Amino acid sequence: MPQTIDSASSSVALAKSQFEHVNHRLLHLLTFVPDDKLTWTPSATANSALQIVAHAAKSSRVFAKLITGTMDDPMPAPPDFLASLMPKADDYPTRESVIQLVHETADELRAAYETINSENIDAPVNSPFGPIPTRFWMGLGHNHMAGHVGQLEYLQTIWGDRDNHM
Repeated sequence: MPQTIDSASSSVALAKSQFEHVNHRLLHLLTFVPDDKLTWTPSATANSALQIVAHAAKSSRVFAKLITGTMDDPMPAPPDFLASLMPKADDYPTRESVIQLVHETADELRAAYETINSENIDAPVNSPFGPIPTRFWMGLGHNHMAGHVGQLEYLQTIWGDRDNHM
């Protein structure tokens, strides 16, 4: 008798796997950022490596809250919501503080993934941008972080680090 595979379970498993890979990559790349480059920015309006990693981590926390329906009420307006995800230069001033944030928020997102099932995966959740299905936020966990991994890789090339750090 053929085994039935729950598409929600396989979708969640894929999202979790992809998130674990990109989360590991983000932390791995951070270990290669020299201490004197942690707060360096290529321009006055650019983010430092610490700010990029903190933003990615803070976003994971928000994705977890959206998936579990625990966002603050009233829902913030989109500009306020987006501004809240951008850490100031002194919010996470050390490598250790941002690594701790990444671990905390990754745990929150992992726990949120565990709440997704066939009944709620396509259910809309309230967000600052209106109702959006859980499946979208589930996938954004790794897609969003992957973009910031690319930013870290680019910063490293600016200061002469051309190693892939695999």
